[in-house]
Amino acid sequence: MIKTKEKHKLFWMQLQLMSFKELQNHLKLLKEWLTKILTMKLLKILNTGKMHLMNIKAMKALLLPLWPFKSEKAKKFAVTSVLFNPKYDDMFAVGHGSYDFLKQSTGLICIYSLKNPSFPEFTYVTESGVMCLDFHPEHPYLIAVGFYDGA
Repeated sequence: MIKTKEKHKLFWMQLQLMSFKELQNHLKLLKEWLTKILTMKLLKILNTGKMHLMNIKAMKALLLPLWPFKSEKAKKFAVTSVLFNPKYDDMFAVGHGSYDFLKQSTGLICIYSLKNPSFPEFTYVTESGVMCLDFHPEHPYLIAVGFYDGA
């Protein structure tokens, strides 16, 4: 049987042999796994109706955002549309544009996954601001987009 110290040495040796990309993939999977566990625990508390048994500190934590959905490209835009994919429950699209109709510029479409909620899986820069979007009901990989300029 391997002793604890030897296990730690073996772990660090394997970690040093990994490439940066492999390490990044492992960390991404670990983050997804932890997010799923925390989400399931929170949903279990909410679904059982036992919120009255929680302490004040835990109640305050529920008021904090569960996941920050953010994109550096989307900072200067307003969110104009949010839509979940009809086939893939963990995927949703966010349309970005401007509500200031005198100052229109480009727009942005971000596709997020609840598996990695911190950053969008895909981003698409558009020539005009996004006003609305919708997934195709039969082909969920297609998105219809309505732009400010009518395109």
